Amino acid sequence: MLDAAVAGHAVSEVKSGSRGGLAVLVLGLALASPALAAEYYLHPNGNDLELGTSETTAWQTLAHAIPKLSAGDILYLGGDASLPYQGQAEVEIDVTGEPGPGLEIRIRNQPGHSPVVSGTRLFDGGWTLHSGQIYRRDLAAEPVDPFTLDFRPLLLFQNPSGQTGGDFLSNPPDPVASLAEMTPGTWFHEVVGGESRLYVWVNDLGAGSDANAYTIELGERTSALGDRSPPFASHLVVEGIEFRGYPGFATNNGYSTGDVLLPGAVTITNAAATLRQDITFSNCTFRQNWKGLRAGAVHDLVIENSLFSENIASGMSIGLSTSANPQTGFVLTNSTIADTYGPWPEKSVADSNPAAVKAHKMAGGSISGVLVDGTHLNRAGNYAPHGLWVDVDVSDFVIENNVVRDVRGFAGSFSGRGIFVERRADRVAVQRNLIVNAQHGIVLGSKGQPLDDWPEETQVRNNTIVDSVYNGVYVIAAVLPDIFNNIIVGSNQTPIRIDAAALDYHVLNGGAVHVEANESWDAAPPGPGLYYGTQTSWNTPANKTASEARSVPGLNGFLSEVNAEPSFVDAPNGDYALAAGAPAVDAGLPTGEPFNGYGVDLGYLESSHEGVPLPLLGGPIRLLLVSCVACVGFVRLLGARHGRRRRP
Repeated sequence: MLDAAVAGHAVSEVKSGSRGGLAVLVLGLALASPALAAEYYLHPNGNDLELGTSETTAWQTLAHAIPKLSAGDILYLGGDASLPYQGQAEVEIDVTGEPGPGLEIRIRNQPGHSPVVSGTRLFDGGWTLHSGQIYRRDLAAEPVDPFTLDFRPLLLFQNPSGQTGGDFLSNPPDPVASLAEMTPGTWFHEVVGGESRLYVWVNDLGAGSDANAYTIELGERTSALGDRSPPFASHLVVEGIEFRGYPGFATNNGYSTGDVLLPGAVTITNAAATLRQDITFSNCTFRQNWKGLRAGAVHDLVIENSLFSENIASGMSIGLSTSANPQTGFVLTNSTIADTYGPWPEKSVADSNPAAVKAHKMAGGSISGVLVDGTHLNRAGNYAPHGLWVDVDVSDFVIENNVVRDVRGFAGSFSGRGIFVERRADRVAVQRNLIVNAQHGIVLGSKGQPLDDWPEETQVRNNTIVDSVYNGVYVIAAVLPDIFNNIIVGSNQTPIRIDAAALDYHVLNGGAVHVEANESWDAAPPGPGLYYGTQTSWNTPANKTASEARSVPGLNGFLSEVNAEPSFVDAPNGDYALAAGAPAVDAGLPTGEPFNGYGVDLGYLESSHEGVPLPLLGGPIRLLLVSCVACVGFVRLLGARHGRRRRP
């Protein structure tokens, strides 16, 4: 890098007219650029024996190309979905650039190309009729590894190329538990007598039920890229690449619990004594993997403008560093996490707590401008992912300006949480989010956790929560939470529910669960304006009006609640902005940020802003303008907030 004093002297010399000034400046600029920075090319039809320095001399494999990269280099990937990088797997990205613009290493799509790195094997034929309409093949007899007896089939799906008329294998892409359970669109795997048998029963889409008439893909490669051991990568950008069909690998045989070694498409392990720095994934797609991205121990990890679609267990899992220090500077923005599936069978692997996004061990960071569009039960109906989940030593974190919709769990369960703030996640702001059709809209804490694990000082404000299967906001175990300026509509059980454990804690330790200036409305029972006071049982919460809730020990507030139909612009078509004259307009507590009219509106959006929808990003989903005002910091609200702190 160019020393600042040398650079300043060079500029001074030029300004003073020194004969050597220009030469010194040119020399300084040269020193500021990476020495011998180069551009390399990769193509599925390339050749690793070539130079790799042009399209006509492109290399073929990531394993050959990546170790050759140094600071400032760019590796361009050509190809597209019709010509993927098939079978390239477990490549270490243990290369590092340098800090500063243009000094990072970039692995990106060649302009005009949409490269796909695939971990699947295509099967066109080779199936034997087993019985009825069920076809079978012995994977152990395949000539290429890893189809061995310890093979674990986590992914099986149709190849989209050339197929018409719908799905011939059904979603979710997990198997049934036995041959007897098979129906059209399902598959099953077993290991019997030295054979690794795979069975399919395809839907008849006009070519009959013969599996040989269809192209079927099986995820066979565990992971695409990874940084799993020293030397660790830093100052790296991965851009414009699709990672598809990587099933991960477990140490166990069969379907019982085991340790996950390689969770999915891209794996940056958390086993780093010193945190990595400055890694960005931009405009990438992670589709049909066991997990899309698993990354830990990275300062300034940025994920932007990317799509995570049809992944199992999680779109991404970030954090849980084994370093003594949490990672800082995490940013997830302008991205879509669509159709995340629960793992099969229930808790079939050790890393089995699924979510569209799960974040751990971070000091600061944000999730903003993200669409979570659908998290689904597994086929057995016994496990479901959450939406956005912060857990285990996340502090001073912001979740704002996101849309979370269709997050489903199973009946009588605490699964299916739209936004979930859990263990030791302190000073988290959940603000200006739209949550629609979740099992529970926003949940703080979990049942049975020790007091030292309870999240502290969570702010839940200016969110719009619509049509929750059970509760809009559910405080299970939290210290000094603030719940204000929210609109909660259509909760089948209770708009805001506070468990007895949280109430009892504040009675004993001072302070309170603070609830103020929220709008609730339910056309059907339990009715408008009802809040949960003290726990009775799961199905019969003790609902109370705002005036009744004021007298509940451990609660604070309820002085300016709004209980009226919210007057959305067009709720049936998904427009939850406030219409003119809506009761939530100007009805909120001040938050320290600008507002329109006479005060802060309730809900996720000020009513008079232009461009109502929040951003819905990634792949085919159209980018819309953000119309929210960003929050600045935390605001101490009304009421007594002097409860004891348990952790420094």
